[in-house]
Amino acid sequence: MPKYKNRKKAINQNDMYEEIFEKRGVNHIVQHYSMPFSGLDFDSVLVNEYTWKVGDSLQRLSQTFYETYDLWWVIAFVNKKPTDAHYKVGDTVYIPSNPRMIADKIGEE
Repeated sequence: MPKYKNRKKAINQNDMYEEIFEKRGVNHIVQHYSMPFSGLDFDSVLVNEYTWKVGDSLQRLSQTFYETYDLWWVIAFVNKKPTDAHYKVGDTVYIPSNPRMIADKIGEE
């Protein structure tokens, strides 16, 4: 996963999170800014197409295609849909054939 070294931070004191702050015993949280990513040419990434079905999850697809649950986030990243809730039955899901290349490239940023 991406590293947070040398990343900008922001203090979040939004009242919307008041209940969370109270549970944690704090009056704010520190969040990292999203990391810009421009180093991957998606046209060069070979993918398999898969149709999302009832009962699917990103972790399950990762296990099926890569024999590990750990690379679910690569599928999410390539499809620009970060969680299972972003998919619906019948959606085409692009499964990169070389997830390690993507994971290594993102890790360099």
